[in-house]
Amino acid sequence: MLRFARLSGIFLFCLLSLSVWLFFGCGGGGGDSGIPIQTQGRINGNVTASGTIGASINSISESILQAVNVSNCEVYLESNRLISTKTDSSGLFSLTSVPFGAHRLIGLFKKVDGTTYKVRSATDISLSENTPEVQAPAMDLALANRQVRGILKNSQGNPIPNGTLSIWGETFTTDSTGNYSAPPMPDGVTGNIQIQTTGYQTASLSVSFTSPNPPYIETTLAPTGSTNRAPVVTLAADKTTVSALGTVNFSATAVDPDNNTLTYYWYAYSGQIATSGGNLSAIFTAPSTSGVATISFEARDPQGLSGKMYIGITVGTGGTTNNAPTVTVVSTASTVLISSVLALTANATDSDGDALTYSWQSTNGTLFSNNTQSVNWLAPNVATSSSISVQVSDGRGGSASYSKSITVSTTPPITNYPPTASISYPLNSELIATGVVFIKGYGTDTEDGLLDISKNTWYLNGSVIASQIGQFYYPFPSPGTFTLRLDVVDSQGASGTLSIQFRMNAVPNVVTISAPSANSIFLASSTVTFSGSASDIEDGVLTGSNLQWWEGTSMLGSGISYATNSLKLGSHTVVLKAIDQKGQYSQTSVTIGINKPPTILLASPTTFTFAYAAPINFVASVTDYEDGIIPAAQIGWYENTTWLATGTSFSKSDFSAGSHVLTLWAFDSRQAVSSYTFSVTVSGNNSPSVTRISPASGSIYNFAAPITFTASATDVEDGPIASTKIGWLDGISFMGTGSTVIVSNLSAATHSITIYAIDSQNAVGTLTFNVSVLPNNLPTFSSISPASNSQYNFAAPITFAATATDVEEGVIPSNQIGWYEGGTWLATGSSFVKSNFSAATHSVTVLAVDSQNGVGATTFNVGVRQNYLPTFTLNSPAPITFNASATDVEDGTISSSQIGWYEGGTWLATGSSFVKSNFTAATHSITLLAVDSQSGVGSITFDVGVKTNNVPTCTISGPASGTVYLTGSNVTFTGTVTDVEDGSIATASKMGWSSSIDGFLASGSPYSTTALTGGNHVITFSGIDSQNAVGATTTAIVIN
Repeated sequence: MLRFARLSGIFLFCLLSLSVWLFFGCGGGGGDSGIPIQTQGRINGNVTASGTIGASINSISESILQAVNVSNCEVYLESNRLISTKTDSSGLFSLTSVPFGAHRLIGLFKKVDGTTYKVRSATDISLSENTPEVQAPAMDLALANRQVRGILKNSQGNPIPNGTLSIWGETFTTDSTGNYSAPPMPDGVTGNIQIQTTGYQTASLSVSFTSPNPPYIETTLAPTGSTNRAPVVTLAADKTTVSALGTVNFSATAVDPDNNTLTYYWYAYSGQIATSGGNLSAIFTAPSTSGVATISFEARDPQGLSGKMYIGITVGTGGTTNNAPTVTVVSTASTVLISSVLALTANATDSDGDALTYSWQSTNGTLFSNNTQSVNWLAPNVATSSSISVQVSDGRGGSASYSKSITVSTTPPITNYPPTASISYPLNSELIATGVVFIKGYGTDTEDGLLDISKNTWYLNGSVIASQIGQFYYPFPSPGTFTLRLDVVDSQGASGTLSIQFRMNAVPNVVTISAPSANSIFLASSTVTFSGSASDIEDGVLTGSNLQWWEGTSMLGSGISYATNSLKLGSHTVVLKAIDQKGQYSQTSVTIGINKPPTILLASPTTFTFAYAAPINFVASVTDYEDGIIPAAQIGWYENTTWLATGTSFSKSDFSAGSHVLTLWAFDSRQAVSSYTFSVTVSGNNSPSVTRISPASGSIYNFAAPITFTASATDVEDGPIASTKIGWLDGISFMGTGSTVIVSNLSAATHSITIYAIDSQNAVGTLTFNVSVLPNNLPTFSSISPASNSQYNFAAPITFAATATDVEEGVIPSNQIGWYEGGTWLATGSSFVKSNFSAATHSVTVLAVDSQNGVGATTFNVGVRQNYLPTFTLNSPAPITFNASATDVEDGTISSSQIGWYEGGTWLATGSSFVKSNFTAATHSITLLAVDSQSGVGSITFDVGVKTNNVPTCTISGPASGTVYLTGSNVTFTGTVTDVEDGSIATASKMGWSSSIDGFLASGSPYSTTALTGGNHVITFSGIDSQNAVGATTTAIVIN
C-alpha cells in the first residue's frame, strides 16, 4: 500500500491525459481518429517606440510623447523572413504559420527618407503542441545607424563576387569586387553575420556595431571539402575618437575552426602600434595631425589562410578613412628583341573599392599610352635595358607604384620552352569516395611533343609516391584533402610541374537523434516523432533524403523528422542514417518501446445497490499484454481522487448513504495506465431510539447529593446499542458515558439532561428531561475568641480561636478555616497566635468554607495600645567630640548599637559617642536617633559651627624689587610666613621660591643662587599652612 500511495500521483496525473487520448485516439467525439498532428502555431505581440524614436517615426514633438505603438512595422522570424506580418494601427501583430520550436522575432521599420529602426526579441519564444499560441514580450524599436563593411576572398586571395551573407534575417551580397556593406544595425548590438556562399564552407562572424567609423572585415572562405578553414577574428577599441598623440586600447580575438596555431599581425596605417597580452592586445598612439587612422589585426594559420579586420579611429578633428591601393605588373617576358612590342598589365586592387587611375613611365623605348591599366611598349632599336614603372592612385591621396626591368637584345634568345604537365585523373577539386584512386597524367613539350613517362615523378603532399609511370592506382584509406603533383622533364632537362588538390570524402561526422530519448515508452497507436540532425565536413548540414530512418531492413522515412503511429507492440530500434553526396554514411540508433495498457476486469460486485453499512466486496483481475498478471502494488481503487485501497480486492462497509463513483486504476512496468469506472448506491440509515430508566423527569435533590442516571437504546439496524455508545449531557456540558452514570456535582438549579445514543453509522438518537438541585447552606461559627473589642498592650501575644459547623457537613475541618485583616491573610486553622500587631484597632475576619465552596464569615475588632518612644539626654558635644545616651519606657537604657548620628541624610557614626575633625567651615545640623526593640525611633537635632581657615601672609625682605645683578652673581632671597591660626610658619618645606624664567628654584628661607638665567625675573615666594591654604607674594629683579 505504501508503494501505491507513493505512485498515486502517477494515476492522478495520467487521468486527464488518458481521458484525452482515449477520447480522440479511440474515436471519441464522433470524429475521425486520424487527426493530423499540429506542427505550427501563432505568436502575438506589440511593437512600440519610445522617446525621440517614437517622435521621429510619428513626426510629432518629443515633449508630448512617452511611447507610441508603431503601425506598418514588419515583424518576421529571424530564421525565415518569409514568415512575416505587419503591425496594425495599434502596433499589434499576429504572426501565423510559425513552426513549433524556439524562435527570435525581428521588428523592422523604414521611413520614407530611408531612416531605419530595428528590434530583436530579447529571448527565445517557444511554441509547442502544448502551447501553440504565445504572447511575445513587448518589442521597442531602436535607431539603426551603425554598419560594418568587408570583403570575401578565396584561399588564393582572390575576391568572391556575389557571395551571400545575412544578419538578423536580412540577406545581402558581395559586389563584383567581393566587397559588401551590412544593413544598418542599432548602436551597441553584437550580432553574427552568417556567410553561406555556393562552393565555399559556411562561416559566422561575430561583429559589434558600435563605432561611427564602420569597421572593415577581410574574410577568407575555404572551398567546400577543404579540411583547412581560415581563422575568424574580432577587433574592438575602447574609444573611436582620440586627440592628437592620444592612446587607444585595442583587444582582439582569433578562433581557428581547425585548432591550428595562429600567428598575429598588427598594423597602424598612421601613428604607432605596440602589442601586448600574447599579441591579442595593442595600444595605438595617434599621430600629431588630425585625420582617420586605420588599425588592422590579422590572424594567419600555418597554411597561409587568414582573417583580418580594420577599424578607423578619428584623430583630432577627424577625416575620411582611406586605404591605399596595391599594384604589381604582369608581362609576358623580361628579355625582348630590339624594336619589338611588349604588352604589360597593371594588376591593382583597392580595399575601399575606389576607382583607380594609372600613370606609366619608361627609361627607354616608347609607351603607346600611359594612363590605362594595360599598355604596349615599343623597345628601343639598340641593345640596352629599360625600367618600366606604373603608379596607381585612388583619388583620395592613396597611391602605390611598381617597377619592372626589361632587357633589350639584338639577337633573338634561343629559348627551350619548358614542358607542360597534365593530370587526367583525378580532377582538380574533385571529391572522391574513400578507397583506391586511379591516377593518370602525362607531359608535353613544344619541342619534344609527348614526353617519355620515364621522366615522370609523382608527389603526394610533397612526398614521392611513384616515378617513371604514367598511370597507376593508389589507396586512400582515410579522408582528407590531398595535393597531387606531377613533375615532367624534356630532352633539354627543362622541367614542368602541375599540382592539383582533391578531397577523399569523409563520412558524415556528426549524427544525432534528438528525440525521442533512449528507452522511451509510448502507448500503442500514439504518434511517435523521431527528430535528428547530421553534418558532413564536405556537404555541411544534411537534410531531406540524405537523412533516412530505418528499422531493420525497412526504411521508415526521411528528413530531419519522421512521425508515425503505426509501430507495433514491443521494442523498436530505429536507425538514423546520414548519407553524403558520395553515398557514404554514418548512423546512430535509438531504442523505444510500444506498450499496450493493462486490461481490467471487475469480478465483484455484480450488483451495485447495498443496504446502509452492509460490507461490499470489491474484486478485480488485471492483466497486461507484456507483463502478464499485474502485481497488486500496481492496482489502486479510488473514489474520485480519494484513495480507498491497493490490490485486486478489498471490502468496505462505511460508505455514506447515496451514490458513489469508484475508479480502478492499474499501471504496468512501463507506466502505461488503464482505468475502469463504476458506481455503487448505498441506502439510508435509521437513528437509535433512547429510553430513560431513572430518574423521573422533574425529580428534586439536595445540593451535592449523588444522583443515579440510567438509560438504554436500541437501533433498527444494530439492535441494542452498546453502553459505550450512550452519553449524557447537562445542557451542552458532558456528564459521562454509559448506560448508568452517577453525578453529585450539579449546581443548585433546574438542569436539562440529554441522553444520546450513536449507532455504527454514527447516526444519533436523543432524549431530554429535567432534574432540580436545591441550594447549598453556608457554614456558621459557634464560638470565636477573643471577644470583639478586646484590648492588648503593644507587642503582647493574642490568641485567636474559632469553631464552624455546616448543615450538610457538620463540623468544618480546621484547614477550611481562614483568618484575615481586611484583604490581608493572617493564618489558616481553627486557632493561631499573633504578637506583632501595630498600635491600633484591628478588624479581623474569620472564614469557613464547606465542600461545595460555600463560605460563612464573621468580623470582630481587637485593640492594641500605643508604644511609647524612647527618650535620651545629650551629655555633650564639646566642639568636635559627640556623646549621648537614650532610655525607653519599655526597654530601659537603649544600647549603644541602637544609637546613630546623621548630618541631614548622611550617616556619621553609630554608638553613644564619636569624634569628627573634618567638618567643613560652616554650620552643621546634627541629628541623633535611638531605636527601641519594637523599632520605635526617638530623635534630637542640634547645630555645630566650624570657623573658616585664613590664608598665610608671605613677606619678601630681600632682594628689593628692581635690583639688577650681573650674570653669575650670588643672589640671596629671604622671606617670612605667618598665619592667623598657625602663627609663624618656619618649616622649610612650607615655603618655596620660583622664577618666571627658570621655574621652581628652592624651598626654605634664606636661599642663595648664582645660576639665574639672564633676563627680567618675576620672583614668587609662597607659604602653606596646616590646612593647606596657600599664600604668595612677588618681587622683580634683573640678571644683566
